[in-house]
Amino acid sequence: MRVAKNTLFQIISSILTVAAAFVLTAVIARTGGVDVLGRYSAVVVFTAQFAFACDLGLNLLLVPHIARYHSQAPQLLSNALALSLALSLVTFGVILASSELLGYSPQGLYPMALASLWMILGVLLTLFSGVFYGLERMEYNTLAVLVEKVVLLAGVGVIVAARLTGLDAFLWLLILSRAAALAFSAGLYHHLRLGWAAIDPGSFKPLLVQALPFGLNILLSNLYLQSDVVLLTFFRGETEVGYYKAANTFFFPLIIIATAFNNSLLPILARAHGTQRERQVYSLQKSFHYLFALGFPMAVGLYAIAPFLLPAVFGREYAASVPALQLLSWALPLRFVNQTLAMMLTSINQQGRRTRAVAVGAAFNLLANAMVLPKWGFVGAGLTTVLTETVVFALLYVWVSQEVARPALWPTAWRVALSSTTILAVGWALGGQRWLATVALAPLAYGLALYALGGLPRADLAMLAAIVRRPPLQVVKEAHADHDAV
Repeated sequence: MRVAKNTLFQIISSILTVAAAFVLTAVIARTGGVDVLGRYSAVVVFTAQFAFACDLGLNLLLVPHIARYHSQAPQLLSNALALSLALSLVTFGVILASSELLGYSPQGLYPMALASLWMILGVLLTLFSGVFYGLERMEYNTLAVLVEKVVLLAGVGVIVAARLTGLDAFLWLLILSRAAALAFSAGLYHHLRLGWAAIDPGSFKPLLVQALPFGLNILLSNLYLQSDVVLLTFFRGETEVGYYKAANTFFFPLIIIATAFNNSLLPILARAHGTQRERQVYSLQKSFHYLFALGFPMAVGLYAIAPFLLPAVFGREYAASVPALQLLSWALPLRFVNQTLAMMLTSINQQGRRTRAVAVGAAFNLLANAMVLPKWGFVGAGLTTVLTETVVFALLYVWVSQEVARPALWPTAWRVALSSTTILAVGWALGGQRWLATVALAPLAYGLALYALGGLPRADLAMLAAIVRRPPLQVVKEAHADHDAV
């Protein structure tokens, strides 16, 4: 029951975070315009690249340590907070110095300082989250997220009512909402009655040595996912960043679907490793098939409705973002299957290869963006994202084929691609302006076509129907039943 409850709280936290971020982006886009949206995205992403330096992965280190030894939570949290505060002060100075070297004016340094403060508060907040996760009290983390997002959305309402359009108002709101969540988390920790321990400077070095691999992975992931925004700011300016932000606002939330699926798949794959090869290969083939079957039609649909979706949500001036979103859409199926392939490597204790794939992706993304963005701007950023995902896919596909089995790419690809033409047919029949109707009806047409072509076997449909008929908590509990055995 605890596993089911914790999983549900994690899902709720993700939904709250994505929803609040989407609302905030839409409000900034409509009230401040593309320039303010670009400035907001530029400073937030730039400061995020330094987040790893504020704790070097300590928040991720806390989870397994506290999960094994609950009594060490006070000492670990006290030391981690002290270390993070010291590292954050140094990082804050480095961010401002770097910004000045990059040519930011004194007026431009002020938003950068605010974004840095927001980022640092977030790092401190993740330390409390690490404690709550280690103690299997995910509901506490969800409550803190809820407090932050409620304050944020209430503040957005005040900003809209007051007709404030400047970037500073939104950044101060972000700081206020995160500070509220941090204070609330401290109160929840006090409620656990674990107490506080004296800071032990002698433990700082061992903690940092253990946390450093986590910090490096965070750095590589940030470069892999966000280097395009940083370089776009440098090469083309904040206005183009605003157009690109509008486009990728629809891209990243969809990735949560693949993440949730693969997080549930990991314990099954891990248990099968070394003892049940047939089950392992079966799980790989099925997950590869269905995530591609989910991601590819999403790409087709997003490509088709982009000319109507962006102006409807953000305003007519964001019609310029359409080509970027249409390019980004083709990265969806690649990202979906890449997550499955990476999860497979993790399940067979090949984390090193997974890390190398991310490192290669980060390096390729930096190089490709440096070559493409000066000429092609934010549209080129969409192209480099697709190319980066293709490179990472090639690496992961080869390594998984060597270690486990070759995923059946062609039998899946032709069925999914042919079935996806029904999405375009529905959109053409209804007309572009009825894009909401297309979103509602196209999945049904696609599903029927995929079934007719043999992409939805009856056995799989029967299993899905059985899952749907069961209570949601029971489904979540059974999906994670293998986790307790691993």
